[in-house]
Amino acid sequence: MKNLLLVTALVAPLAVAGPYIEYKNNVSFTEFDTLGSFDETTGNLRLGTSLGKNFYVEYGKFGTGLDFDTGTAAEAGYKVKFGDLQIKGKIESTNVEEWNHKLETEVRYTFW
Repeated sequence: MKNLLLVTALVAPLAVAGPYIEYKNNVSFTEFDTLGSFDETTGNLRLGTSLGKNFYVEYGKFGTGLDFDTGTAAEAGYKVKFGDLQIKGKIESTNVEEWNHKLETEVRYTFW
């Protein structure tokens, strides 16, 4: 039931917002001269939509390499600007056997 509500919340705004599909790739490594192989990367394939000018939501699958069979992922974020001050944030959740969450916030002041 939770997944149905989440998918409904994502799909309903698609008719009025800016839908997109996004692929993200992450490579973990310990030294810059050894990046590892493509099989050690994590890929995310997500359907997303812009909710107005400053907000977005995404939902999709992730896995190793191009196999998106490890689990599901969801992300929601925002970006607002007040003159020279910009605030950006997102919450990202992944689910393999249980949900794990990460919250990220950026505050940027531009001098010129």
